[in-house]
Amino acid sequence: MAGSASRANEISDSLRDEILRGQYRAGERLPSERDLATRFDTNRGAIREALKKLEQLGIAEVRPGGARVAPVAEASLDVVGHLLDLQTPPDLNIVNQVLQVGSVVMSAWARLAVENGSDDELAAILASVARIREASDAPTRRQATIDFGFELIGATKNMVAGLVHRGLLNQLVERLPRMNLHPDLDRKRFARSARDLEHSFDKRDSAAAAEAVYQMIEVLHQGVREALLAALETHKPQAEGIDHAIQSVGAGSSR
Repeated sequence: MAGSASRANEISDSLRDEILRGQYRAGERLPSERDLATRFDTNRGAIREALKKLEQLGIAEVRPGGARVAPVAEASLDVVGHLLDLQTPPDLNIVNQVLQVGSVVMSAWARLAVENGSDDELAAILASVARIREASDAPTRRQATIDFGFELIGATKNMVAGLVHRGLLNQLVERLPRMNLHPDLDRKRFARSARDLEHSFDKRDSAAAAEAVYQMIEVLHQGVREALLAALETHKPQAEGIDHAIQSVGAGSSR
C-alpha cells in the first residue's frame, strides 16, 4: 500500500510540474489513464490516485472520459510553493506576486491587530519588530520575520488570517534558505517604519498601523527582490515555459 501511494505521489509530482511549466495548457485533455500507465510503467489505480491529487491541488478536473487541465489561477494556495520550486532561482514574476499580496494582507492584519489586540499582544509585535531590526544575519532576521507575522496574526483574533499566512506567505519565507537567498535590510527605512508602528499602537490608530506595516513589509520585500535579482544575474533558470502556466494569473496590481 505504501509503495502504491509513493508511486502515485511520484506520478502526481511529475504531471504537476509539466502542467505548471506549460507542457499542458488550461482546458487541454491529459493523456488517458492507459497511456499514463504505460508511460510510468504502473497500474491504472496509481494513475487514478495521482490524478486525484492533481484535482485536489486544483490544477486538473477529473471527469468521466478523462482529465483536463484547470487554469492555475483557479488552483489552491498550495500551488504557490510548487511554482516557486520549478526553477532555481525562482521565477521573479511569481515572487513579486507573493510579495505584493503579502504587503497588502499584512497591512490589513495590522489594522485588525490594533482593533482586536491586547496591550500585551501589541507589545509582543513590537518586540519581534525590534528583533528584525537588530538581527545581525539573514537567518536570524528570517526567523524574527516569521515570529512577527505570527504575533501580528495572533493579535487579529482572526483564524482565517493565520490560514492565509501559513498557506501563502510562509511558502516563500521558508524557502529562502533553500533558494540560497539571504536578503539584506535597509535599516534606516525599516527603523522609520518601526517608529511609526510604535506611535500608531500607542494611539490605537488602526489606519496608521496599517500604513506603517505596509511600509515595513515593503522594506523587507525589497531585500528579497534585490537578492533574487542578484541571483538571477549569475544563474540560468532551470525551467522554461512557466509564463504559459501563470499568464492567466497576471502580474498583480500595486497597492
